[in-house]
Amino acid sequence: MLCSTSDAWAPEAQRLGLGEKCLEVILKGSPAGIRVLTKNASVISAYDLIGPYRDRVRIGISVTAPKSCEAVVRALEPNASSISERLDALQEAHRRGLRTYGMLCPCLPGIADGPVALEEMFDAVIACGAEDIWLEPVNPRGNGLARCVQSLTAAGFNEAAQAIDAVRNRAQWNEYALQLVRTASRSPEKSPYWIVSMFWSTPVS
Repeated sequence: MLCSTSDAWAPEAQRLGLGEKCLEVILKGSPAGIRVLTKNASVISAYDLIGPYRDRVRIGISVTAPKSCEAVVRALEPNASSISERLDALQEAHRRGLRTYGMLCPCLPGIADGPVALEEMFDAVIACGAEDIWLEPVNPRGNGLARCVQSLTAAGFNEAAQAIDAVRNRAQWNEYALQLVRTASRSPEKSPYWIVSMFWSTPVS
């Protein structure tokens, strides 16, 4: 997986061409299969490199929320591409015949965990040729949730901030994660695609 805890196509990484350099080393130096994961549409710059190895590489561009919630996402991810740009980049990969997968991550409470939001996100990545879809609740470890609440409050998204603040409680997070799975399961035609990745850990408070 390139990358799961950082982004090889984040602005600072783009300046050094880290994504392409890492991909080239792995692709030419090993027979490994690779899942690319990023929140930045600049991954398009790697598509020519990936082309000859298309059978070994799947491209995923994390969809944090449906396009209808782009303004909220900008408050949380100011250095990432917009949701529209991410989906355009994923569609371009599909147009070029590259393999893709969907990454709905994280499905933030109050923003991306409801039936309408999930349906929109499912449809968006399936339209981009996603072979499978990874669905992930927000990770409660560390101070990430508290920082999300601060950013959303500062941007005036108070209702979303309150929904995220609520899941800092262990019991509330458990209920939110369980409900996320139940909501996703209400679309049986999508069930062949999606896999749930869970982070069961102690919330920040």
